[in-house]
Amino acid sequence: MELANLPAYRRALALIAPQANQAILEIGFGTGKLLELLSDTPGVRLAGVDPTHAMVKRARSRRRLKARRDRLDL
Repeated sequence: MELANLPAYRRALALIAPQANQAILEIGFGTGKLLELLSDTPGVRLAGVDPTHAMVKRARSRRRLKARRDRLDL
């Protein structure tokens, strides 16, 4: 599913154009792939909510998000 959605994630990333010290909230983040892509911008602070415990668990397990947990609140 992530592979199929990758063009949409990249388009969203381009439209959001994250900047350092910006705070971004994603509602319904699913597997966390977009949050992961957003987290590549140094200094961006991320938050997300998802109603499904399995999706929160999946997003928290992403290696790049784990490495940036000081800037992430799920």
